[in-house]
Amino acid sequence: MNMVSGMLELLLVGQADRLQSMGNRFRGRSAEFNSDDLVTGLILVAAVALAVFILARLRARQEKRGTYNNPWALFRELCKAHQLDRASCRLLRELARSQRLDQPARLFLEPERYEPSQLSPQLAKQVEALRELRDRLIGSDEPRSEADAEAAIETNAATQNVAANATSSGRPVVGERV
Repeated sequence: MNMVSGMLELLLVGQADRLQSMGNRFRGRSAEFNSDDLVTGLILVAAVALAVFILARLRARQEKRGTYNNPWALFRELCKAHQLDRASCRLLRELARSQRLDQPARLFLEPERYEPSQLSPQLAKQVEALRELRDRLIGSDEPRSEADAEAAIETNAATQNVAANATSSGRPVVGERV
């Protein structure tokens, strides 16, 4: 026990000396204004301000790039990409809200969202405008003309021939896993 109390006493005495000498730094030459301290402080403040500015610019650039963690931001970008006017975007926004869609971009993929049975009473009055939007964004439900159907069959056959030739030659087809 004596050894522990002796070490504790040495530590406390050392701390007391340190506390007494702390006040000495504010007396005499140490208390004088030094322009080096001012320059150091200004450099430190400028470095912090520069770091904040750079971080703000990086954040703004990232937001411009459009990471689509925000479903409504994706919806707005899709409206822009499809060159929809403000009234059409507002109508689609109302449709998404009336159907309580977490992902309003689903309106660009799911034609059943435009069915009259899915519409609220307010939107049922605008069924023609919604049908036109659906046809523009997704395509029409109406059957194709015979010429359009034949062209689609020929395109499909040509695509299958290209895929068959590519696989027989050993080259991977686009979208095929290697």
